Amino acid sequence: MFYVFGGRNESGEPLDVVQKYYPETYGVEDQFPILFFPGPVAQYVNAQTDIWSDRFQFHDYDWLPQKDQCINTPIVPDRPPTQGGGGQGAVPLNTLPEPLYGHAAVTLESKGNLFPPPVWPESHYCYVFILGGINDSGVPVATMRWFNVWATPAERQQDEEPSAGDYSVVSEMPVERAYHRAFVTLPDKLTDKPWRIVVVGGFDRNGNYISQVDEYTFDSITDPRTGTWRTVANVSEAAAGAGAGWQEDDRGMVYRQMGGRTVDGYTGSVYDVLSNGSMSLAPTGLIPRGWAGATGVRVYNDFYTPGGDFYIVGGLTQMGMDTIVEHYRP
Repeated sequence: MFYVFGGRNESGEPLDVVQKYYPETYGVEDQFPILFFPGPVAQYVNAQTDIWSDRFQFHDYDWLPQKDQCINTPIVPDRPPTQGGGGQGAVPLNTLPEPLYGHAAVTLESKGNLFPPPVWPESHYCYVFILGGINDSGVPVATMRWFNVWATPAERQQDEEPSAGDYSVVSEMPVERAYHRAFVTLPDKLTDKPWRIVVVGGFDRNGNYISQVDEYTFDSITDPRTGTWRTVANVSEAAAGAGAGWQEDDRGMVYRQMGGRTVDGYTGSVYDVLSNGSMSLAPTGLIPRGWAGATGVRVYNDFYTPGGDFYIVGGLTQMGMDTIVEHYRP
């Protein structure tokens, strides 16, 4: 599933709307038997299609086991407010506490991100953290909020501050930011390496581009809700709309800022920031552009040592909108 928070409408007005996206055939029921004991022991969803929804319900009734020729009608497309038979009805997703655009969001989840995985009494989790953005007053904010994907939205009155887990405030970033980048570095239970959120670039409430790289370290690997901020370093070119990512190499943990819009125009510079605070300019530059989509891919070599490949997609250059895709391998 995917969540989309806020943004702007066609008139440029900031939104507080939250929507949830269900990909086609999402929800293969009982995956364990399917993987290890092939046969008619589980079902796929019944002709479920891609759908956007502003309602919450987990799980869907068409996931439930079927008997004989009984077909459970899919409920995703219309998300009815109630469901017969005493089951849980769908409820509206709460809106954001304030309209936001130009913000960033990252996901922390236990499945696939921890080795070894959680065991009893530890529990699985999936949290989204929403960082910064511009509110309906046109002012960038420093707020970081926590959203619990698995929790049914708590009922609240209009203009009431969210309860815990429903876009509740976790912390304030060291500086307010808009059009910044945020990414998550993965933990490791074996080495006690914690979850971290790293924030790069953007501009503040005075319109100044931000050079500092800030890092939020969580207190717990198995329940990441609280932690502390620190400023790791300042890059030489402050930028908004920059690409960002991370990798581990022989220098340790490396945070990377790629391109972006600076006070002197678009840049293609790539800056490596180490967790010890040192900073260096990479010898290879990229196409000067900003507001591009950028993502990092962890690639393991023959010795299972993670490297890093980065893809930069589209964005704006001095000549206008760009469709180029770049592959950057440090």
